[in-house]
Amino acid sequence: PEPEPEPETSDGEARERIPEEEETDEEKARKDPRVKLAMTLRGLPRAAASSCADVVTDAALLLWNDVKDRFKDSRRETTARDSDQVIAAEILAGCHAGFELVGFDDGALRATVSLRLCLILERRGDV
Repeated sequence: PEPEPEPETSDGEARERIPEEEETDEEKARKDPRVKLAMTLRGLPRAAASSCADVVTDAALLLWNDVKDRFKDSRRETTARDSDQVIAAEILAGCHAGFELVGFDDGALRATVSLRLCLILERRGDV
C-alpha cells in the first residue's frame, strides 16, 4: 500500500516529508549526561579547575567509576558496539583531563586511564 499524502496546510501547499537522518555515534554520545560532564571537564580552564579542585577530582573519579567495569572482561571489551566505544573514549578523555588539571596524585590510576584511552582510540583508528 502507498503512504497517504500529508494533509494540506491552511495556505494550500502540500508539505513534503523529509526523511530523518540517522544520528551518528558521536551525536548520540553527546546526549549522554556522562559525556556532557566529561566534555565540561575537558573544557575547563586551569584557573577554574584550581579554584574548585575537589569538585573536578570528584567528577573525574565519578566518571572513572562508571567506565572502569567495561575493562574487566576482555570479551566484553572487544565486542563493544561503536557507540559504546565512543562514549567510553569521551569519558576517559574527561577523566584524563580532570586528573591533569588538578594534578591528581594517584599515578597508577592516571596511567591506567591514559592507557585505556589509548587502547580505545587505537581500536577506533583515532590515533
